[in-house]
Amino acid sequence: MTESFWRHMKARSSPSISSSLSEKVVNYAMSWRIANDASFFHHKIDRFMTAASLLTSADIHNWRSGWDLVRQEQNHKFMNKTQNEKMLLGDIPEEEREEMLTNLQYHLSKNYINYETSVPEHLARARTVISTLCKDKGIMGYRWFIPESDVEFDEHDEFARGGFGSVHHRKWLDARVVIKTVDLNKVHNSQEMFLREVKVWHKWYYPHIVQMYGTCHVGKPFIVCAYAPNGQLDEYLKKHPTEVWPKLYEAALGLLYLHRMRVVHGDLNCNNILIGPDGFAKLTDFGLSSIEALEEPGNNSDSKDETVAIGAVRWKDPEVLEGEDATFEADVYSFGMCIIEAVSGNYPWGSRLDAVVTYSVKNGIILERLSQYKRAIVCPLKIQCES
Repeated sequence: MTESFWRHMKARSSPSISSSLSEKVVNYAMSWRIANDASFFHHKIDRFMTAASLLTSADIHNWRSGWDLVRQEQNHKFMNKTQNEKMLLGDIPEEEREEMLTNLQYHLSKNYINYETSVPEHLARARTVISTLCKDKGIMGYRWFIPESDVEFDEHDEFARGGFGSVHHRKWLDARVVIKTVDLNKVHNSQEMFLREVKVWHKWYYPHIVQMYGTCHVGKPFIVCAYAPNGQLDEYLKKHPTEVWPKLYEAALGLLYLHRMRVVHGDLNCNNILIGPDGFAKLTDFGLSSIEALEEPGNNSDSKDETVAIGAVRWKDPEVLEGEDATFEADVYSFGMCIIEAVSGNYPWGSRLDAVVTYSVKNGIILERLSQYKRAIVCPLKIQCES
């Protein structure tokens, strides 16, 4: 039990938290979370001692009064920091203020009950000061905002990487989720585009689109998405080959929904079609490709990123390979490549070099064996669409 507790506490303490002044203030604001975890642990020990009929006369078991006192001291320190603009911002560097104020606004609005040991007037004053500062500086309190402190997040524990950033399995509200980090430092005006994409995605709830729970847009941005336990479409079909057409049909419904919402996916392949816990095929990573596509030359030094970007040519239509923006028509072309991939079990164009694939697509050369898939593809898909 002790080992499990310390693993939990370590996950609560993000490796990205440093000793900067702004982060110290935020740490005060979220101190209730770690304090509550410690309280929960002590209660479990108490229940164990009682169930085992063990003596509880030692001072260590009279922890409650000491815990309450420490919480009052923590809240007192935090409230003192937030009673006016000068005390709050003080020596905080300008570049750190948005992140700090965004986090404070979230914690004092969403988790105010955890500051119940504070003097009510001090709590009200703190909320007013922070709200006023956010308004003056144009800092929005988005309903989809999820602070890093709410996620058990280890930035070094990744299971995938793309041009936009890394992907991690983590927990949020004790539920397993997928965290996608987004590197916005490589592209001019990328934060505005990121916010625009998030605002659109967060509104959607559709069975064939991966659900986005929220995002953090300050500090090190990331997106919190639903976990798809059945993995990518290509891997799923290796175990369930008879479900090719139902899953492709579901993916097509997801693409149709995107297009009806006037959104271009821009990076469609079987890796970006996931099978959710409900068994439905779901599209993901739309919108992120538009940020990745704007990356300035010379900024991408990660060889894994380069491999992903180059390999994607197998799903791109000729116009996109010529440098044009992705379109609805380009998405349909990419989906056609997904069908070939799903039916054949191989990447489009097989093992040919990317340079050869690019040349062939640009010059109108089609897959030699495409004709053999025509009947296998068109007939079942037509039946599926008509059913």
